[in-house]
Amino acid sequence: MAAISGGAVVRQGHLRKLKTMKKKYFVLRAETNECPARLEYYESEKKFRAGAAPRRFLPLKSCYNITRRLDLKQKHVIALFTREEQLCIVAENEQELHAWLTAILKLHHSDDASDELLHPIRWRDRPRVYVHVVLTRA
Repeated sequence: MAAISGGAVVRQGHLRKLKTMKKKYFVLRAETNECPARLEYYESEKKFRAGAAPRRFLPLKSCYNITRRLDLKQKHVIALFTREEQLCIVAENEQELHAWLTAILKLHHSDDASDELLHPIRWRDRPRVYVHVVLTRA
């Protein structure tokens, strides 16, 4: 994969991919003139620091839904849905999940950001559930 021009790093750190539960180094980048806002991941922090190309990147504008996923085994899952796939990442704790989800949603909704998009819907006797669906045109 070719290297991608930079963009301000909004958030970075280790998260796990739900599918494999392997730890990866994730980087959330702001939009630039050359690239949309995106979530990248690297095999390790060392590869990121060395300037290697990301293992994969997901432009946030390709996501029609970004939400907290309720999972029986993992408590802190963020799901990003595109037409082709879903990427699920696992945070270590509730605070980390909220920080990542808030940052991702702010970039995803940068043109019409509203605080109500960042607040969870609370149901009695259930953990926080974030509901965000964005309709896009083909």
